[in-house]
Amino acid sequence: MHYKPVLVHSVVLCFLADSPMHAEVTNTPNPGQSNHPCRMCTLSVERKSMVKSKSHIQNYLQVDDFGHKRPTPLRDWAMTIKRLHALYDIAMLKNITQFKTQSTSWGVRDAINTRFVIESRSNTALKDMMEALDLNYPNRLYNPFLTLEGFDGVLDTPVEILHVVLLGVVKYLARDDISKLKEKEKSILIGRLDSLNCLSMNFDWIKGDYLIKHIKSLVGRHFKVILQSAPFVLLDLLSPKRQEIWLALCKMCAFIFQTRIANMDIYLDQLTLHIHWFMRLIIESNAQWVNKAKLHMLLHLPQSIRRFGPASLFSTEKFESYNGVLQKASVHSNRLSSSRDLAVTFANYSGLKFLVSGGVLYNKQTGSTSTASSEVRQVFAGNPLLQRAMGYNYKLDDSVSYPLDLKIKIPKEDTLPVPIEFDEPVHPQMAQVAQLLLSKHDVLHPGFEQESKPLVGMIKSIWVKKTTGANIYYVRVQGFETTEVDNHYQMQSIVRTPYHAVVHTKFILGTINVQHNCRKFDCPVVCSRGARMECQDTRLTRPEVKHCDDIYYIINAVSLSNPDLHQLVSRLAMEPTQPGEWVECVRAGFAVWSKGTDEIIDKDTEDEDHHTLPALTGRTRQFERCSNSRVRPVVGQALSDRSICRRVGQACPISSWDRLHRTSRDRSDKSVRPVGSRFGRTVSVRPPVEHGCSSTARAAVFDRLMPAVITIAFLELIQICEA
Repeated sequence: MHYKPVLVHSVVLCFLADSPMHAEVTNTPNPGQSNHPCRMCTLSVERKSMVKSKSHIQNYLQVDDFGHKRPTPLRDWAMTIKRLHALYDIAMLKNITQFKTQSTSWGVRDAINTRFVIESRSNTALKDMMEALDLNYPNRLYNPFLTLEGFDGVLDTPVEILHVVLLGVVKYLARDDISKLKEKEKSILIGRLDSLNCLSMNFDWIKGDYLIKHIKSLVGRHFKVILQSAPFVLLDLLSPKRQEIWLALCKMCAFIFQTRIANMDIYLDQLTLHIHWFMRLIIESNAQWVNKAKLHMLLHLPQSIRRFGPASLFSTEKFESYNGVLQKASVHSNRLSSSRDLAVTFANYSGLKFLVSGGVLYNKQTGSTSTASSEVRQVFAGNPLLQRAMGYNYKLDDSVSYPLDLKIKIPKEDTLPVPIEFDEPVHPQMAQVAQLLLSKHDVLHPGFEQESKPLVGMIKSIWVKKTTGANIYYVRVQGFETTEVDNHYQMQSIVRTPYHAVVHTKFILGTINVQHNCRKFDCPVVCSRGARMECQDTRLTRPEVKHCDDIYYIINAVSLSNPDLHQLVSRLAMEPTQPGEWVECVRAGFAVWSKGTDEIIDKDTEDEDHHTLPALTGRTRQFERCSNSRVRPVVGQALSDRSICRRVGQACPISSWDRLHRTSRDRSDKSVRPVGSRFGRTVSVRPPVEHGCSSTARAAVFDRLMPAVITIAFLELIQICEA
């Protein structure tokens, strides 16, 4: 027996789509105006008029009359299949009226079978064909997903956060609140957006005028920007009740969009608390929101995450990166069997990926194995031009070791003396560094950082100790102390201190985003920022925030970049929703709804993520950062005397930065050899590595050519083979 490493490629069987497509796959009605709006549970009403009732609101929230949790039973996939066959028998043996009535009562609907039934009433030939299929190939009369082995339409259609969250509740609230603002308020909002501190966030700049002007035509990534900035730019323009809803929404989304989950049980408990908090507030404001099925789907999101992992990893429409392959296959098709041609094209790409990646073929008859020669494998591995054509970027190879000096030159005006913490005779090889890549997503340059309490500090400079072996990197930081939770933002406050310390990069946990506490000082928005058009300075001015202070800041707990670290630093407590609060939520929300109209809030379509936005005029300008608020936080452990640091989780008194400052105050050094560029400038980092790539990397490239979901094309191909 030969013990050799084996590469196993597994596929998770699930279906990702928007709500109408999910309804079609799971054989449930379109949730928009259905009496059975949920494809996962048995939430339903007998008549549409019963939607406007306290009992339906309670079922929607999954609580009983006393506010205790009462989960709605899940649908049964086997029962759905059984009822679909029974509906077909009703249509064939009785009449179409009973067919439609029973379909509405059960809350099941097969789009393929329904079309067969309706069109056969006026088409005798079609009816004869249906009878023949019923005798020989009965499965051809129904949705092919019903016969897909291992697929459960209830459990294997996870709640996807693109349409449910970003193009769902976030879009509803953003459109409703921002579009109602007056022109003066919109100008203030634009100035705040343009002045927002974007460091340590998952976007580099904001064009506030563009976001506000096209608020009804934004796509998913724009709503992510609004989510992370709303608490600092929008809250005081809204009513107190709406402020609570927005804060609950932003904090809930910070949990939803986490890509790494350390402890699933703890994470799901916290996520459930935030979902309940948000659902209670929004239904209490107006119970008419129960007309939106997407809000109810939030209650099923923890179940999907437990089954499939972080929600961001099964987000919808990632497979649209294969559109180029689909278009190519369609163009080179004879149009007679387009689905088969698509399936064959994907199969050919899969075989090509297997061969070029060094796959081994086994011959069952001879028992021999064969593989492509090294020359074939080098066609891709040794050809950077072909790698770029296939979408492979060799600079992103994971073999890069961190921390990594970005080798950016520092201008003379930014050159600093060696910190007094370093003694020249002891450290003769100290040199200044402009920017340091701590990890794939964390770039260190003048900004913030943090320790075990954890402490927060702003980076003043970055240094490298060059040795014959590996270089050793340090950062000099100015300390910040955490204070109380701000009542307005409901986030952790931090205050600048006069103390400095030197930190070894191995003690830095990461970077966080902070915003200036403008609410505390009533920072005004004035038209003083020079406007640039077509890369040229103009005499026009645009609104910007003039900060009245550079000491008080707020940790942005709703940042979607490194959210788990923001939550660790913020330490915000979350209390569970009590039964009495649920009872009051149902009562107050129903009272507001009863006084208003019955119009559906914010009618919309599912596919608005595909809308084309108006083109931006001119080239994208470099985001002009406001010097008073552009601080880049990082989190780590402060370096004390003789490089002895506190351990993570240990309590740290207010005088921590003072002690660290006193420990190293007497050391001095005058020599410095600077390298790097101007501090505070954000750069795009792509670590250089060799042009060669491993078989695993090549396989990952060709994986992009294979779809991540089961498509109708493959199912139709299966049907053709069966026929």
